[in-house]
Amino acid sequence: MPNTVLGKVSVVPKGDYSASTTYYALDIVGYNGGSYLAMQQVTGVTPSNDQTNWMQLSGPGLPGVDGVTFTPSVSEAGVISWTNDGEEENPDPVDIMGPPGAAAGFGTVTATADNTSSETPSVDVQSSGPDTAKNFTFAFSGLKGKTGETPDIEIGTVTTLEPGQDATADITGTTPNLTLSLGIPKGQPGTSVSRIQRTSGTGAAGTTDTYTMYDSNDDAIGTFTVYNGANGAGAGDMMADGSVPMTGPLNMGGNKITNLGAPGADTDAVRKSDLDAVAAEVDGILDGTTPAYIPPATTVKIGGVIIGEGLSVEADGTVSADDQFPTGGTQGQVLTQGTTGPEWQDAPSGLPDGGTDGQVLTKTSDGVAWEDAPDGLPSGGEEGQVLTKTASGAQWDDVPSDIPAGGTQGQVLTKGDGETVTWSDPASGLPSGGTPGQLLSKTESGAEWVDKPVMYVTVSGTTSDKSSTEIIQASINGYAVFAVVSRRGVLYALPLATQNLSGQAVSFMIFIGDRIISCYIKGTTATVSEIVLDASRVTFAPGETGLTADNVQDAIEEVQGNIPTDYVPTSRTVNGQALSQNITLDAEDVGAMPPPTRLTDTLSASRWSNNKQTITVNGVITDTSAQDIDISCADKASADAWAAGGVWCSNPTLANRLTFTCTTPPTANINLNIRLWEVG
Repeated sequence: MPNTVLGKVSVVPKGDYSASTTYYALDIVGYNGGSYLAMQQVTGVTPSNDQTNWMQLSGPGLPGVDGVTFTPSVSEAGVISWTNDGEEENPDPVDIMGPPGAAAGFGTVTATADNTSSETPSVDVQSSGPDTAKNFTFAFSGLKGKTGETPDIEIGTVTTLEPGQDATADITGTTPNLTLSLGIPKGQPGTSVSRIQRTSGTGAAGTTDTYTMYDSNDDAIGTFTVYNGANGAGAGDMMADGSVPMTGPLNMGGNKITNLGAPGADTDAVRKSDLDAVAAEVDGILDGTTPAYIPPATTVKIGGVIIGEGLSVEADGTVSADDQFPTGGTQGQVLTQGTTGPEWQDAPSGLPDGGTDGQVLTKTSDGVAWEDAPDGLPSGGEEGQVLTKTASGAQWDDVPSDIPAGGTQGQVLTKGDGETVTWSDPASGLPSGGTPGQLLSKTESGAEWVDKPVMYVTVSGTTSDKSSTEIIQASINGYAVFAVVSRRGVLYALPLATQNLSGQAVSFMIFIGDRIISCYIKGTTATVSEIVLDASRVTFAPGETGLTADNVQDAIEEVQGNIPTDYVPTSRTVNGQALSQNITLDAEDVGAMPPPTRLTDTLSASRWSNNKQTITVNGVITDTSAQDIDISCADKASADAWAAGGVWCSNPTLANRLTFTCTTPPTANINLNIRLWEVG
C-alpha cells in the first residue's frame, strides 16, 4: 500500500523570528512581545496577523500594577517573618536558625594567688590556645587583707526591763576599746496549780477519766487523762504493753483470758482451737480414720518403711528404700499389715474363706463362694460306670476302653487335638507367669498378673498435681496412692490415709519423724498444715496439781516418777484380767466412737431431673457437726459412670435425704456405699 505524507500534526516552537529563516506551516515564532503561527512556508515575511502567512496567537502583555514590598524580620529565636505595605497575605514564618554550633572548648585553667597585702587587689589573666581548647591562667595579687586589731570589750551597764519589753544591746567606744551595755526584760509572773478536779468519767475500772488543773485564780490551765485499772490480787506486776513480766501467779477468779494470739514459742499459751485440733487428731486415731500415734522415741514403720528415712522415687516411678522392710519372710511372700505391724505372709489365693469338704467354687452375683456341687446326675447306672456327655445331656456308660494309659494321682482326662484325650493336671484358673507381689488383673481375654498400679500425688504450695476426683477414682480402682513431699531437703513418698468426703475432696496425713503433715485437697487446691507430735511443745498451767513442770512432756515424766511401784496390787483385774498380764480394751471401754452405719443405695439413670437427684437415706441428720458422711461407688462401672457424669453430693444436710448433682446425667445406674459416722 503506498504511503501518503500528511504533513505536520502538531505545532513546532522556533524561538524568536529571523528574516533569514524559512518557516513552515505550524511553526511558532516570537515577535515584538507576541507569538505568531506560520500558515504556510514563508521566508523573509514579517509576522503579522494577515491570516495568509501568519496568524497572531498572542500579543504583548498589559502594563502591570504596582508591586507590593515585603519586609522580613528575624526574631532572637531565629524565626523569619514578613510584613508588606499592601494588603497581600504574608508567607508563613520560617525557622531559619541552624543547629547550634560546637561549644567553645577549654583547655587548662590555672589560678595562683600570692601572699601579699594591698589596698587594691589585682588579677592578671593570660589566655592561649585555639577557641575550641582555650587555656586560661589567673594570677591573683594583694588578696590578703590587713591584720585586724583584737577588740577589747567591756561590759557596761546591765538594765532590768519590765516584762514584755524587747531586749537591748548597745556598743559604744572606738575600736579596739568597746563597751557593751545590755537591757534584759523580766519574765512574766507565773501561776501555780491550786487544785485538780475530775471533769469527765466515772472512775470505773476499764474506763478513762479526764482531769482539769486550775491555778490560784481558779482558771483552767490544762487537762490530762487517766485510765482506771482494776486492783489485782497477788504479788505479780504487769503492764498492758507486756514490758513488765509477772512475778507471781495470776488468780483469774474463775474468769477467762480471751482473744489469745496463735502460739509462736514453746512457752506461749495454747488456744482452745489448738487443743481442739490436737483432740481431733487423737479422736481420728481412736476411731481408726487416722493412722496410729507415732511416739517420737521409737522407730516406727509404715508399710515396712521407717518414717523419715531415705525413701526416694526413682526416675522410672519405682520407690526404693534400703533396709526399710521387716526381716525374715520367704520367696513369694507379700508384705501384710499384722496385729503388731507389717510382716511377711503368704500371698492370698484369691479364694473365699469357709467352705466344707467336697464343695465347689461357684460364681455368684456378688463374686464367688463355696457351694455344694450341683446334683444334676442322671438316674440309673451301674457300679463302675462313668458319666458321659450326650447330645441331650449326660448318662451313665461303661468306662470306654480307649482311656489313655499313664497319668498320676489327681490328674484329669483332658480333650486333646482331634479325638484324642490325655491325662493332665487340672487347670488352676490362674494365668501362668507372674512374679512375687503381683496382682491378678481382669482383661478382655481373661486375666493376667500385673504390678499393683501406683499414683503419686505431689503437693507444691497450695496446688496438687492430681485433682481430688483423680485421687478418689484411683483409690476405687485399687491404686496404691503415695504423697510426694519434700521436708528438710529429703524427698519422701509415703502412702496416703485417704478419706472420701461426699465424693468431692480427699484428706490425708503423712507422718515424718515427730510431725504430721495434714493435707486437704478439693479439686486441685490444697490446704496443708503441720502438727508437731512433741509433748514438750505444749505448755500448760500447773494450777493446783503440785507439779513443777511447765510443759506436757515434763509433766508426764514427773507424774511417772511419782507413781509408787506398789500403788495398785497386781491382784486387781481389768475386764477380768490381772494387772500382771496384757489387758484388752474394746471401743466401749475407752469411749471410742461407735462403728459407722453402713448403707447401700442406687442413683437411677432414669431419675435425674435438671441434673439433680435426691434419694432417701435413713439416719442422715441435719447437724453436720454431729455426723460425718462417707460416700463411695460400690463397683467400677458405677465409678466410671460417677466420673463421666461429674457427680457430687451437693446437699448432705437434709434429714434422711441426700441430694446429688451432676454435670451430665449418667446413662447407667450408680451403686453407692454410704457410711454414717457419729461425731463425738
